[in-house]
Formats: sequence, structure tokens, C-alpha cells
Amino acid sequence: MAQEDNLEVNHQHPRDLSGRALLEAITSQADLPALRHANLDGCGLATFPAAILKLAGLSTLSLFDNQLVQIPSAISQLRGLHTLNLGQNLLAAVPESLGNLEALEMLDLGHNHLAELPDSLGRLTHLAFLYLSNNQLSSLPPSLVALSPLRYLNLTDNRFSELPAWIGRLSSLIELRLYNNSLTDLPQEIGALSNLVELEPDCRLARLDRPAVFPGQAQSASQPADRAA
Repeated sequence: MAQEDNLEVNHQHPRDLSGRALLEAITSQADLPALRHANLDGCGLATFPAAILKLAGLSTLSLFDNQLVQIPSAISQLRGLHTLNLGQNLLAAVPESLGNLEALEMLDLGHNHLAELPDSLGRLTHLAFLYLSNNQLSSLPPSLVALSPLRYLNLTDNRFSELPAWIGRLSSLIELRLYNNSLTDLPQEIGALSNLVELEPDCRLARLDRPAVFPGQAQSASQPADRAA
């Protein structure tokens, strides 16, 4: 896969002043007007630090691998965010106000306890990378059909028994990951995804007798590529 198709790795793990040193600076009300990238991965946070909401210049916020159970609605104040990583927490819900972060290009909600997503995510019309793996999702809000720039969608390790037909309208999709769900078929409309070069389907899928259904793929759905970690 071309280098540009692997941008999600860099988007998921932002670089800058990070960890507990950064957390201490933020919570001590340090003057951080120039801070653009905040990496608070693995800081043991059980609550969202309210002081983060004052960092209006943030472009990247990563709270990966904490113990957060709630994200405040006021996160919508961070209108300049391009990357938001909330993966590997204890979230059972995320606020509707996430849909106000309209500059977002990467959103990671993977490895949480989400059973549903807010309709407002359909307003994130600059989103290119969406990670929803390892949750309890069985459906997607129809509003996500508006995410036409989406290039990467990870739905692995959820509870999907079917996919919506409108997924075939996400015309920019390059990679779609589906394994470890309860899928037995894929919607015919996926055949319209002419840019798709990697499909990782559920192992429960019956063999697909649709030889031309994925015109952009290097491999067919019945012969999936080896999964990346």
C-alpha cells in the first residue's frame, strides 16, 4: 500500500510534549498558548481534565489508554481539533457535541464500551479516518453516509450482523475492516467502492460469488489479506 494510505498510524499517535509532564503543566494552569499537540496517553485518567478545554489552539488531542468513563459536552469548544484519540478507555457513550468538531480528520473511539453512536457524527464532513473497533456496536447512524471523504473505517470486533446499504456511498473508502463480527453477507452496494484496495471481512462470511464486486482491490473478499495488528 502506498505511504499516503498508511497515514492513520501517524494520526493515531501524535507527537509533542506528552504524558504526565504535560498533564502537570495543563492542570497547573501553565500558560500554553502555542500548544498544538497534546498527548496524554496512559496517564491513568479517570476524569477528563477540565483545563484541556482552555487550550483553544489544540490541533491534536490524544487520551488513549486511560480509564475515562465520560467526555464532557464542552469538548466542542476545541473547534480547531484535527485529531482526537479517545481509544482504549471505558466510554459507554460519547456526547452529541462531538459533531461540532467539524475540522476533525481522525477520530478514534476504538476499544471502549460503545453500543451506539450519536447522529451528530455525520456532521464531521472532513473525517478521513474513523476507528470504531472493539466496541459493542450493532448498527451505524444513517447520518454517517455524509462522510464522503472517509478513507479508512475500522468496525472490527463489534456485534454487526449486517451492514447498511449506504456504506457503498462512502466513495473515498480505501480500507474497510470488518473481522470478528457476526456478518454472513455484505451489501451488494459495496461493489460501488471503486477506491477500495483493502477489505478485511468477517471470517463468518459465506464465500462471495461476486468476482468483480470490489473493482479497486488487489485481493478479493474471499481471499482477505493478512490482518495487521
